Amino acid sequence: MRLTRLPLLIAAATMALAIGGAKIPAFANGGTFATFSDSSSSAYQFFNKTGTFDSISSPGTPGPTPVNFEFLVHTSFGAAGTNIAATLTMVGSTTSGVVNSGTLLNQPIDNLTYLFKTVGPNPVTLLTVTVTNASLYGTKGGSTAGLGATAGISNGNGVASVTYASSFLNFTGTGRNNAAMNFTGIPNFSAGSNGFLNSFKASGGGSFAGAHAGGTGPVPEAGTVVSFGVLMGLGALFLFRRNKHD
Repeated sequence: MRLTRLPLLIAAATMALAIGGAKIPAFANGGTFATFSDSSSSAYQFFNKTGTFDSISSPGTPGPTPVNFEFLVHTSFGAAGTNIAATLTMVGSTTSGVVNSGTLLNQPIDNLTYLFKTVGPNPVTLLTVTVTNASLYGTKGGSTAGLGATAGISNGNGVASVTYASSFLNFTGTGRNNAAMNFTGIPNFSAGSNGFLNSFKASGGGSFAGAHAGGTGPVPEAGTVVSFGVLMGLGALFLFRRNKHD
């Protein structure tokens, strides 16, 4: 290998490092940035007596459930739409009773979190979603339901908030975030005598969206910028010394 190529190789390696370690703005002009679907049936459950909501692991107990997860924007995992095998730990609770509006039932969910991690011996957190004042709603006696919240909008139990955190996306300046989920296979969507929805298990999937007020390009993390500067400095120094001795 000719030594004159070394600065070019250093620059190429540096660019690869900068791209791989970048935090990409989640939305350039607003819209959905991530989706997921469960890879097993009856992956979620609501408990009538406690007003809690959670995901179910494969043995049927509360815990991480297998899901297919996708970022709909480019990240270090790959191009937009790359399917990522992941797990979802979902935990929610409420102290508010069902709001009955004719044939429509609305169960407020006071607090709700979604935690998505990669599958494997060293799982990486893909996305954390924190929601307050969500709404679990559906037609009385039906087999489907929705769970959603839009930041700044009241669901009957207070104004909702939706916040995101990720090692791969930058959410600075986001607003009017929206978390939405759909459920299928509910035996009987109905209210119990204690005011909460009756217990049920269901399958489901969802999406996360919002509006971004920031830039449109990759935003390297501080460590990546430092590495870039060090490597570029080494490349320039090598080239200077070689030219000096030619």
